[in-house]
Amino acid sequence: MLTRKYFMLVFIAFAIIVPLSYLAAQLWLSHFAYHINVGPWMYLKACGLILILTGFTVSFQSLKAAWANPAYNLRNE
Repeated sequence: MLTRKYFMLVFIAFAIIVPLSYLAAQLWLSHFAYHINVGPWMYLKACGLILILTGFTVSFQSLKAAWANPAYNLRNE
């Protein structure tokens, strides 16, 4: 349930940034004599990589919190 929240935030961020970055890339690349076509596979790879990194980060932080000694945290507060 925790990772779902973060994945939804990543999907929302990609839904906002992908069209903007596509337009910016097309505008910037149109000024060059030789340019590449920016395809959807570039954005899918980036989204996949970010989702994998998000999953690893959330999993690591969840495991770190689960393995922590609650008595130590209560003593310091």
